[in-house]
Amino acid sequence: MSPSLFSASCERPEGADALCLLVPTPLEAHLGALPAPVATAVRAALAVDQSLARGKRAPVVLSAPGAPGGRVVLAPLGALADETEDVRAFAEAAQAATQRAV
Repeated sequence: MSPSLFSASCERPEGADALCLLVPTPLEAHLGALPAPVATAVRAALAVDQSLARGKRAPVVLSAPGAPGGRVVLAPLGALADETEDVRAFAEAAQAATQRAV
């Protein structure tokens, strides 16, 4: 299964605190689908910490001028193997990213 990344928007809804980004690994394969400010922030984080590219891990907050709230909460999902696992992985990552954003 080859997951695709839905388009992310950098529109700034009033009152937005952050953009929560749930991305399967390898992260580099999905950077082209991201808005420029978000992709730049993720590339900078990967340059400093390559463990972000290795699989599922706790969400991290990245500074991203131009993103909603000026920050991105990045939650790497790891590799997605099957549909049941995919749904569970997204649910767990979304919950963790939302808690981290608050």
